[in-house]
Amino acid sequence: MTRVNAMKRTSPAPIPAPAPAPAPAHEDLRVKLDAQRSQRELNAQNDSTCGVKGDTDAMHGDVIKTVREEVHLADLGSSDTKGDKDEIHDDVPETVMDEVVQAPDSGM
Repeated sequence: MTRVNAMKRTSPAPIPAPAPAPAPAHEDLRVKLDAQRSQRELNAQNDSTCGVKGDTDAMHGDVIKTVREEVHLADLGSSDTKGDKDEIHDDVPETVMDEVVQAPDSGM
């Protein structure tokens, strides 16, 4: 056996490179908080550009509630406004009006 071959057999295995250290917990928290802040800023920007605050699904319920209140107030009003529900709310789709008219009295 040559001297080089003998050295190869007796040399220790190479030492693997150390694994990268995990990010400290405060760094993970900082990244998470930055992402949340960015999302809030984006939501605020979207709210201000479209003119409607809040989630559009949540707003649907608010619109129906507002229409119900207006119809209820029209019912309580003078007799000349009692039959004017459809005329007052021409811009409200018929399906919403049907829901409002057919909705059970909730004690408003």
